[in-house]
Amino acid sequence: IEQRVSSLPVCGLKEQEQHEAESLNTKLQLLKNRLVTVQLQLQERHVEDQ
Repeated sequence: IEQRVSSLPVCGLKEQEQHEAESLNTKLQLLKNRLVTVQLQLQERHVEDQ
């Protein structure tokens, strides 16, 4: 999804559509960061449990 959003043609988009695409991209980046954080926390717990 991230690659598809980043490869959207900017020149063919209306200003509002471009803003919506940028907003979606920002939300996806935040979600990705949160998922990476959760993954790291789970890995730390797994190491502690061993």
